[in-house]
Amino acid sequence: DKLIELDDQGLLTKIPRDDEGSLSSVGSIGHTRSDCTPCAYWYKGICKYGLTCLYCHFVHDGQRVLRLRPSKKTRMRIRKREEAAAAAAAA
Repeated sequence: DKLIELDDQGLLTKIPRDDEGSLSSVGSIGHTRSDCTPCAYWYKGICKYGLTCLYCHFVHDGQRVLRLRPSKKTRMRIRKREEAAAAAAAA
């Protein structure tokens, strides 16, 4: 579905391939011209957009793993779980 849409837009042939020959992402099109922004999620191996991601899926000079902060909702859920575990251990 997405591949057909990208092909209709003429983008599919412009997407560069990685070392294994797989298509990278739409955001990687400007990589050879250094006209791209690296995808922090791809670098950590968790990009959910894959081929349609608007960020570059190639390693950049000086790129390092960024600490991705969980959402407030997730942080609250983790805190509640930890508090419940501590209360159960104390009882």
